[in-house]
Amino acid sequence: MSVDDSPADVERFLKGREQPWAQAFLGSWADDTVARAYGIESIPAVLLLDPDGKIIARDMRGEAIARVVASALEGKP
Repeated sequence: MSVDDSPADVERFLKGREQPWAQAFLGSWADDTVARAYGIESIPAVLLLDPDGKIIARDMRGEAIARVVASALEGKP
């Protein structure tokens, strides 16, 4: 999810980059309510959410992301 000033900023950043995941534009950081709702105070922030939007894990980096996602897909806490 992007907290840039305009969708064009996101498009410029992504141009020529292979991104296998969906991108969402939230608007400017100052106006965004989604980041605030999830307690995000800085970026980048990595959160894993369940289908209901509940945070399963946060602050993962590197290989930990793959492990946590695999565990969640297997139904393990």
